[in-house]
Amino acid sequence: MVNVLDFTFANGGLTVSGGGRTDNFYATDFRAKTAGTMVIIFPINQDDNNSYTQRDWKQEYDMFTLQGVAYGSAILFVTAFNAVAGAAIGFNTKYPENLFSQVIELDTSVDEQIVPVWIQTGHNAGYVTITTPSTNTGNVHVGESDVNNLSYYLEPDKSITLEISDLSLIWVQSTTPGDVVMVIGVAKT
Repeated sequence: MVNVLDFTFANGGLTVSGGGRTDNFYATDFRAKTAGTMVIIFPINQDDNNSYTQRDWKQEYDMFTLQGVAYGSAILFVTAFNAVAGAAIGFNTKYPENLFSQVIELDTSVDEQIVPVWIQTGHNAGYVTITTPSTNTGNVHVGESDVNNLSYYLEPDKSITLEISDLSLIWVQSTTPGDVVMVIGVAKT
């Protein structure tokens, strides 16, 4: 028989019971996230006298109940866990997980999307850093599909990092033929 762990919160502490034992964890904050079908729960800013300092828990979501209630998915469990724990910063069940990078040679007459086709078609959220090398001789303009010389621009040897819900919306255009942009980012899929 598999032991099910039950989590409860009271007076700033997390109590984990199951398998014939009860453990109390004291921290100023807790976080939870999913990783596939697994739930990862970790305390933040723990009491230094706590013998469980820096201990995280990772287990299949169906091995947990929260205050006696079972949940049908890891996402539902983590959402409930963070609500009960009073998490102050957001949690995300789909952290950026796919890295992309490329160097794009630009043409003055063509707007270029800066992300691979799989991001364009999936309309994926994430982060991207756009860098212009010092060897560029002109500015690189950044904007949406109608980017032009009135859009925000990067001079040579500059960079910008953007977070956006749809990376396919970011386009660039050069004022000098043959200039390049270097792109690195992560996308949520």
